[in-house]
Amino acid sequence: MTVTTTAAVVLNWDGGEVVSRCVASVLALDPAPDDVLVVDNGSTDGSADLLAERFPAVRQLRLGANRGFAGGMNAGIAATDAEALLLLNLDVELEPGYLGACLAALSGERVGGVTGRLLRPSGEVDSTGHVLYRNRRALDRGDGAPDDARWAEPAEVFGTGGAAPLLRRALLDDVALELDGRREWFDEDFFAYYEDIDLCWRGRLRGWTFRYAPDAVARHVRGGSGGRRRDTVEAGNHRNRILLMAKDDAVPSLLRHLSGILYTELRAAVHLGATRPRALLLAYLGLVRLLPRALRKRRLVQARRTVGWRELEPWLQPYDYRAVLVRGRGR
Repeated sequence: MTVTTTAAVVLNWDGGEVVSRCVASVLALDPAPDDVLVVDNGSTDGSADLLAERFPAVRQLRLGANRGFAGGMNAGIAATDAEALLLLNLDVELEPGYLGACLAALSGERVGGVTGRLLRPSGEVDSTGHVLYRNRRALDRGDGAPDDARWAEPAEVFGTGGAAPLLRRALLDDVALELDGRREWFDEDFFAYYEDIDLCWRGRLRGWTFRYAPDAVARHVRGGSGGRRRDTVEAGNHRNRILLMAKDDAVPSLLRHLSGILYTELRAAVHLGATRPRALLLAYLGLVRLLPRALRKRRLVQARRTVGWRELEPWLQPYDYRAVLVRGRGR
């Protein structure tokens, strides 16, 4: 399954100077992608015009409105026919060897995606892939840890994360869902948050695997288009985690881990209601609106699965509830 063509898709929304640094790092890649596309999600800060001035050879797709991570990336995926797509948040800066290291790791049979070693500006680990817990929380592998020998070896991970994955088009097309005349790779009902976990989970159900390539190094600033603790962000996280289970999870596995799931979701709801009641209201209003569609999508997902729930159980890691209690947070 050798890849012969690659494309980089950068998603911009009011990225200012940050997105310019991201695009510059893409253009400095060696090997370079065959195509570079910036999808503009209705920016109003002038960053789209700034990119056009600084990088005239880079294609831009201006959507005119903010369609979220899922909708913006779907537009970018549809606009290129490359065999592997490097999907980038605007606040990522790649080292020159990032794409080459990811391509080397993508060469394995049924490897659908690869993520590199994403570091924070401080030098700590930002992400080396995603970990999915038994209570259905999904967190970045290595989040906040020192960048030491633990992260020096290649590994299989549950999923790649959404900041800088290299995804095989064959994976994307295999997990795409068609509903009401629309074809989606990322689920646009999620808008943003957990949409990357959802895509990788659907890939797992179809027998795809995901890899971590430590030699692919990038810096991830996070929050490139604004703060991470807005009500809409908290609402999206809470809502989408439930939509994720409704779509992709197996009933026997849900029942097996039900006590932890209920405890975690109840604690999160209480915490959110006490600190951001508007976010909790938005989350549940969103669930009322979107859950029926999620259940329709579930029928499509489950009808095509080739991997049983028992095969995915080893990927569900135990959750450190004591650490959450010590931090005093509902998450």
